[in-house]
Amino acid sequence: MSDPRPEQPTSKRFTASDGVEIEYYDLGTGPALLNPHPYGGSATNQLPLLAGLSDRFRCVTFSQRGWGETPLAGAISLDRSAQDAHELLEFLGIDDAYFVGLSMGASVMFAYVARYGTQFMNRAFIMDMTPSLVNRDDFVGGLYQGWYSPERYAADLALQETDLPTFLRYFYEQALFPHTRDQVRTFVADPQFDGPLEAAAALTGVTAAEMYAGAPNDPATLRAYWRAMGEADFRADLARFDVPTFLYYAQPGSIYDQRTAEFVRDQIPGSELAYSPDSTHMSFLAQNLAEQVALIREFADPA
Repeated sequence: MSDPRPEQPTSKRFTASDGVEIEYYDLGTGPALLNPHPYGGSATNQLPLLAGLSDRFRCVTFSQRGWGETPLAGAISLDRSAQDAHELLEFLGIDDAYFVGLSMGASVMFAYVARYGTQFMNRAFIMDMTPSLVNRDDFVGGLYQGWYSPERYAADLALQETDLPTFLRYFYEQALFPHTRDQVRTFVADPQFDGPLEAAAALTGVTAAEMYAGAPNDPATLRAYWRAMGEADFRADLARFDVPTFLYYAQPGSIYDQRTAEFVRDQIPGSELAYSPDSTHMSFLAQNLAEQVALIREFADPA
């Protein structure tokens, strides 16, 4: 009996300008759509989203360095990911694309605009991300709803080197479950989330202990990109988005909140802002995937 499940697409490779082989997918036909993946993801992880879009768009996604089948090699930064995205579009002959990104995927879009402006970009769909992970100066739209200070970021870089599971355990607790800005962040794990986190890990086919150890990702990759995100500050670059831009944020949220969303909206001229109700940073795409697909499609074809 034949297997009724659809065959998973096969990834491809292209060689970046510094010689690193980058894994990517190129699916469907129609106007081009570029979808950089979030922290902890890969090009393969984007396939469920792109399955709902590839009948309408030519969907392109790639594994950033260290994720998926792309080696952790060469420069590791959001700027380098943006350069890899630009080079991939050039390689594929695409000069007019709809950019869609969640979390670190949106950060790659910020880095892209900082480096290239909106070259090759015809519109942007940004989901639940801050332009500055660290709450610098008087900015309170960064990680953990304003509680992630430069001192805490430095402490986390050190903690990742000595005890990555403790760092990731707290991060997953914060990202998966609802929080408010008034909740003091102690940076100590709350035992009430142990059971729900075990259940969440099981959905991905690993135990909670394996998830905290970084599975299925290389710990070196997790550390490198946390440093890259923390070093970046794209607040001044948001005004360079001069294409139609839609912002979609979790509400009540977990690691970001309305202040982050409204800051990004106010910095990107003419951008539209909407919220996904009853959702958090790590839940809203999974629980409302059909809704996200519909919104992405609708923004490409406004009435």
